Amino acid sequence: PFYFQMHATIDRSNPLTSVYPYMKIRLSAPVELENHLPYDFKYRIYDKNARKDWVNFLRKGGLIPVHFVKLSHLLLMSIDMQDTPFKASEFSIITSNSQEDFRRESKIICRDEEDLPLNLCLHYFKIPDSGGALRITVYSPYVILNKTGLGIQIKSKSLLSKAKTAAGQKFLTDSNDTDRQKALPF
Repeated sequence: PFYFQMHATIDRSNPLTSVYPYMKIRLSAPVELENHLPYDFKYRIYDKNARKDWVNFLRKGGLIPVHFVKLSHLLLMSIDMQDTPFKASEFSIITSNSQEDFRRESKIICRDEEDLPLNLCLHYFKIPDSGGALRITVYSPYVILNKTGLGIQIKSKSLLSKAKTAAGQKFLTDSNDTDRQKALPF
């Protein structure tokens, strides 16, 4: 199946609209997925109502329309960043058929080889004049670009706990100097 969202606009000031169905129709994909991470990733969308699973690839900075889903279904998404120390993420709810049972999640969690979590953010944008189509952006809350030429170590600390190393640090120390100049999400 190939689904669309539709929005029709009628110009009431035009006398032709009272006699003839004269209107502008805009077709959109139900979901657009946008990658704001510094890595390419494979994404997996699971439709819990239809019990179907789709896998596709999205380049860094890319935007892809997703025509195989219905917004009225419960949809789960997982990502797997390519050429990184991070494993595939846990599933996050991106659309729900009822607001009482499940809510859309604003985070998607990946773990590195040492099982440290990397919290990536999901931003939802309702595309105007699209019939309810949704753009989902995957991004990192922080991207640190080290141009000093020196090694750095990033740690996170909450109020009552000691500082913990951020996810993906082992990848930095094991890489050669050319890889060290890439932007890395933390």
